[in-house]
This record gives sequence, structure tokens and C-alpha cells, in this order.
Amino acid sequence: MEAVGQFGPGFKPPTQYQLREPLLKAEVERTKQLLKKHEEEWAKNGCSIMTDAWTIEKEEAY
Repeated sequence: MEAVGQFGPGFKPPTQYQLREPLLKAEVERTKQLLKKHEEEWAKNGCSIMTDAWTIEKEEAY
């Protein structure tokens, strides 16, 4: 908050879009770079990555 206050009362913060777009693009690029190593291993070993996206959101009370 102190750092924002140094810009004064006329400071207009970036919009949600201005923040979201560059951060998302950077994260996509980072993920691609992380996968690159795995893809090289796939070519050598024929392996793949699998995920289980199923989650339990709420446990039932007994």
C-alpha cells in the first residue's frame, strides 16, 4: 500500500485485462518450457504424462 501511495491520488491502477493478459501469456510460455524436457524424454522412452483431475469437493457428513 505504501508503494501505491507514492504514486499519489491521481494514480490509475491497471485494469484486470491489462494484468491478466500478460500474466496468462507468461504462464503459458513457462508451462511450454517445462513440458519441453518431458517431450524430449517421450521421444526417447515412449512415456506420457497422465493426470487425474477428479476431486472431491465436499465430504458428506455421516
